[in-house]
Amino acid sequence: FQPCQPCCDGSGRYARPGRHVPLVWKPVPSVCCAMPTSSHAAGDLPAGNHGTVSTLLVDHHDSYVYNLYDMLTQLNGVVPTLLQAPDLPREPAALSELLEGFDAVVLSPGPGTPLRDEDIGGTLKLIKAAAAMAMPLLGICLGHQALAFALGAEVRRCPQGPVHGRRTYVTLEAGTANDALFKGVPHRFLATRYHSLGVHLTPGMEDGVEALAWSDLDGELMALRVRSVPHYGLQFHPESVGTGVGWRLIQNFRDLAVASRGPRRRSVVTGLGVNLASRVPLSFPAPLATETSAASSPFALEPRLRCVLSELQGLADIGSEALFQAILGKDDDSYLPYRPVFWLDSSSGLMPGFTGRFSFLGGGKLLDGDDTWCLLRFDAVARCVSAEGPGARDTLTRLVPGSTICGEGVLRCSLPAHVSFFEALEGEMESLRRRMLPEPGPAEEAPFDFLTGAVGFFGYGLGFTEPLCGGHGSADCALGDVATGEDAVWLLSARAVAVDHVLGKVWAIDRREASTRVETGSPAWAAKLRADVLASPSVKLGDSAASVAAAQGTELHELLAKEGPQAYRENVARCLTEILDGNSYELCLTTEWRSAPGLRVQEPLDAVYRRLRRLSPSPYALFFAWKRDAALLGSSPERFLTVSSDGEASTRPIKGTRPRGDTPEDDKRLAEDLQTCEKDLAENLMILDLVRNDLAQVAEPGTVVVRRSAKGLPAVVESYAVHQLVATAVAKLRPEVTPLKAAGALFPPGSMTGAPKLRSMEILHRLEGRPRGAYAGASGYISAGRRALDLCVNIRTLVVDSGEVRLGTGGAVIALSDVHDEAEEMAVKSRAPRQALGGADMASSRPTWTVNGKEPSALLETMLWNAEEGGSIFLGRRHHDRMRRSALELGFPAPPPLKDWEAAARAKSDGAEKLRLRLCLGRDGRVSFSATVLPASLGAVVDAARRPRVIIDRLPAMRSGDGLLRHKTTLRSVYDGARRRNGCCELAPPSHGTPQIDGEWATWALEGLSRSGGGSEEAPFDVVLFNERLEVCETSIANIAIEGVGGPNMPLLTPPLSSGLLGGTLREQLLEEGFLTESVITVADLAAAAAAGRRILCMNSVRGAYEVQLVGLSQQDSGSGPISRL
Repeated sequence: FQPCQPCCDGSGRYARPGRHVPLVWKPVPSVCCAMPTSSHAAGDLPAGNHGTVSTLLVDHHDSYVYNLYDMLTQLNGVVPTLLQAPDLPREPAALSELLEGFDAVVLSPGPGTPLRDEDIGGTLKLIKAAAAMAMPLLGICLGHQALAFALGAEVRRCPQGPVHGRRTYVTLEAGTANDALFKGVPHRFLATRYHSLGVHLTPGMEDGVEALAWSDLDGELMALRVRSVPHYGLQFHPESVGTGVGWRLIQNFRDLAVASRGPRRRSVVTGLGVNLASRVPLSFPAPLATETSAASSPFALEPRLRCVLSELQGLADIGSEALFQAILGKDDDSYLPYRPVFWLDSSSGLMPGFTGRFSFLGGGKLLDGDDTWCLLRFDAVARCVSAEGPGARDTLTRLVPGSTICGEGVLRCSLPAHVSFFEALEGEMESLRRRMLPEPGPAEEAPFDFLTGAVGFFGYGLGFTEPLCGGHGSADCALGDVATGEDAVWLLSARAVAVDHVLGKVWAIDRREASTRVETGSPAWAAKLRADVLASPSVKLGDSAASVAAAQGTELHELLAKEGPQAYRENVARCLTEILDGNSYELCLTTEWRSAPGLRVQEPLDAVYRRLRRLSPSPYALFFAWKRDAALLGSSPERFLTVSSDGEASTRPIKGTRPRGDTPEDDKRLAEDLQTCEKDLAENLMILDLVRNDLAQVAEPGTVVVRRSAKGLPAVVESYAVHQLVATAVAKLRPEVTPLKAAGALFPPGSMTGAPKLRSMEILHRLEGRPRGAYAGASGYISAGRRALDLCVNIRTLVVDSGEVRLGTGGAVIALSDVHDEAEEMAVKSRAPRQALGGADMASSRPTWTVNGKEPSALLETMLWNAEEGGSIFLGRRHHDRMRRSALELGFPAPPPLKDWEAAARAKSDGAEKLRLRLCLGRDGRVSFSATVLPASLGAVVDAARRPRVIIDRLPAMRSGDGLLRHKTTLRSVYDGARRRNGCCELAPPSHGTPQIDGEWATWALEGLSRSGGGSEEAPFDVVLFNERLEVCETSIANIAIEGVGGPNMPLLTPPLSSGLLGGTLREQLLEEGFLTESVITVADLAAAAAAGRRILCMNSVRGAYEVQLVGLSQQDSGSGPISRL
């Protein structure tokens, strides 16, 4: 995307401290200083004829460094030399000799801190050597912090917390616009930031260092210049797609390097003992020329091949499910063949607007007569490739030339550690492509690239074990802990069926030896296949019968979470600590669901899949069964990598999720919220920058492009079973990079790791404590007829092995994440796959939440109905959303629509102006309504003398990690106990009383009046609850807020949900309107506010917002209360 710049349009909104507000994304007018688009090469920028600029690019283990590499290549006219920071020499003489070969130095971003040698390597000494030579140097993010630290500045945590993936405004100091680096840059611009640490210039540094720019969001230093030498630091990321002035800044640095250099420096550095090519863009052997003679080919004696397409007339209308049943070779759901079978299912026939045009089916009955098919399995720890099927021996011979093949039935051989399985499998595909004869006619003109080849998956663990992959070489992960023993499974076959959902055509694809006779070749096989399909009972019954059979199910298959909600939230909190420490920008945390011990899937797996595809249709859905009881059943919406036959690579990362709404209005509102939520936009932007970096390793320079929507947005909402925020990046692969080698370079998917990739993978493996297996890897096809592949990310995928089911699910954790929201998002993503295993009943496959072994029997909502407001419930939509979220997470049925709530209130009003409406939703789905007439004066302002009196609890009754505190349920003992413990008054209900639910006391009061159990009017009205960290949470009946030290004109401060509290609907509304802002409030903060006379407010949706007075402070200050304990 091209972000709007103030020089073009000054109307952009930005987030002020403590608030998350929607960002404005707009297309950039042509006059804006933004990065070049696909139609503008770097040379289109005003540059002049400066020749090439030789740059040393120092990499601090970052996953955005190749974005810088690509920019420098385009602007400098020559590729930079990329060197990892730990590989830098430490001796001054060696550093000086190294630098003599360059015109400039760029220090990359990276995780960690310049205070740790393992993070910064030899960079600090390199800075001193560059200063001694007056060589231009640009430090970015961690490089900026290293430069400042080397000069004597402090590097410390940002006071307002990490800023990762967020676009904030940067303002230049007066006069900075005249600086060489900021020439032509607007005085105020948007930039993307990725840092949890910041630079603080210590007193006395101003003589040697000049501050050039500051952040409008939090006042952090964003740019500096060393006065004596051309050394600059940028805290923001100029290479991010969200920093519109990035290209201008790097161009200016290039010009500065040209102006600063003297005689041409030596271009070759020798004799240093340094591996300068330690991380050059991935290089591969050049592909074999197409004119290679048969005599020179290592497979010269193997027959030539021909791929033939035959349209199967009359099959387009029978339906995908019935066609799949016929290809399986069975007439009912009682038998799944041992032979592998696949269905790459776009599901485009189920819902309009999907991107999937083609579905591909194969294996099963199509393997009859195919004497070349082979099933490959790879054990990454043992480096063992096993193969079975009639083509097993020939395939292994080509896959691992010179290896010893052993075994009978299932053949095995070893793959050398230095050879990636991706490369080995690509070698087999390339051997087939070299033998393929060009075929005029349908095969040559086929609208799809899959002209037979391989279908299967790569497991996530290959990212650690295989050369060229993102986590390869990690010292923190033992191979036995990251791999499963079945880390890749691929079916190689010569036949498939393609379904074109747009044109309504079905094709048979057959790869045969070119010498095959016509009467036994492809046309004859296609005719027989068509006849067999039409005669199949499944086809005669059609899709409707197949759907009914799949929907019936045989039994509920329960999945149990590996870790409960509390443990998952604790892992989210650990991720936030790693982010706060600067070790990662984003961590894609996952957990796993498994079959109950001893439980195996009894019904046929294809029936489970057909149920899944109807519950969660997706453009990258698949069914791949390689054994009777082993399969992938996926409904993935995310593309990992597509490589077309013309060499264009495309990836579509997904980050940001919302559930679907109950009504079209709800659905639209949720989608719009996702499109504008700063947290989700930051998640998506971080991964988008990461996949751009990965593509730049294998792409032609300057060809990595982000495709934007018509509105100029970097990511758009796509809606399947859930709403998703999707971005798209494309690139042109270098000629020597084959599809599978590109896939290996991008693997594992960045959307499943976080950024930086390697450091994030290590952290996640430590936290999760298990191999992910096929989950979070990639699956799809590799074409033998064309140099192409199409792989999706294995999410929303059931993995079945020996009948046992595993389901991985999770989400991205960033600095803006909330531990409870992350747990809720994880539950939302797991819903459809779990439901597919249990038919229509979800309850028993949900996690169980208890307090002291007691499970909540009902969900509650207490609301205000007002006849004067058209007979509506005050904040009714927020109440309904809260109960719906609780029902999803706690395993309750969905609540009735909001209109039913309001209808019940009207029926019970009997002419009253105001009602207190109570809704109770039981686990069995039963709903009860009760209503109490309220006086019209409820919520009126009372004078200071009659303000309700509140007291601070004597004990820390709340727990910050207790997820049940975020749900309004019948488990109210923590609140009842606090009221009794502190002698609070009884809340006065109307004289005619109100029904009680599980002992819950009424959550309202009338006009601030109360009566105590013993008749004392001095009894406190309410009690303030706090957690184990002495952080204020809420009162027993309301949320709480205090006036900050900034005075009455600033938003009031209210505790965040992470302290452990119920998010009230009125609190949510006031936060959104800007009257409140979240901030941790300690017990001491609350007491100080009361002592200083600052306002203390309580609020709930029935009573409204009302001021209270804090009492009992003298006793607490004398040593018996929580303030003294603090």
